[in-house]
Amino acid sequence: MKKSRVVVCLSGGTDSILCCEIARVGLDTELAGTLFLDYGQPAVIQELAASEAYCGLHNVPMHVVRADLQGMFEMNAAPGEPGLRVVPGRNGIILSFAFNLAAAIDADQVWYGAIRDDLAYADCTPAWVECFDRMAGLGWKKPIKVCAPLIELNKGDVLERLLKAGVSMQSTWSCYAPISENQPCEQCNSCILFRDSLNVARYNLGYI
Repeated sequence: MKKSRVVVCLSGGTDSILCCEIARVGLDTELAGTLFLDYGQPAVIQELAASEAYCGLHNVPMHVVRADLQGMFEMNAAPGEPGLRVVPGRNGIILSFAFNLAAAIDADQVWYGAIRDDLAYADCTPAWVECFDRMAGLGWKKPIKVCAPLIELNKGDVLERLLKAGVSMQSTWSCYAPISENQPCEQCNSCILFRDSLNVARYNLGYI
């Protein structure tokens, strides 16, 4: 059976790394490449390092795209400041670049790591994924499917799966507003969700 060739939108965070793992070890999928977007985010150094480490470890082609995005006010909030880090249209932009890459390397699927905890964001909902998938299916001579394979999972589920797979949490990066190169702020929504969910995941697995 021919395997589906998958491009994953990779940020170095736990959700996108789990997408990579699922595609990489799947019986009917092949991790054909990853797409990392450098859009001037405060954690770009840490995210890029985590992404490069994963791709280097597993010999996965990684493609870095740099683009200037507008509406970065919330993303550029001071390190340690609580709250969301939202950029308008970010997922659509990332997926568009990933679609371009998939078409160029003869891949037939694009995955990104929207999870159940993200459903408050319009571009992480099943309806939005379905719309983008329909558009992508019409946008090239060969249909390319857009998927959010983790959309039924919460962050705790994601972390449990990564821990079971032997993925070190220290090899991932979840903070949007790092205090320093190796120090997450521990106050942004992403840090808080990661910390609380990791405790639950470790408890469920009997680690604590």
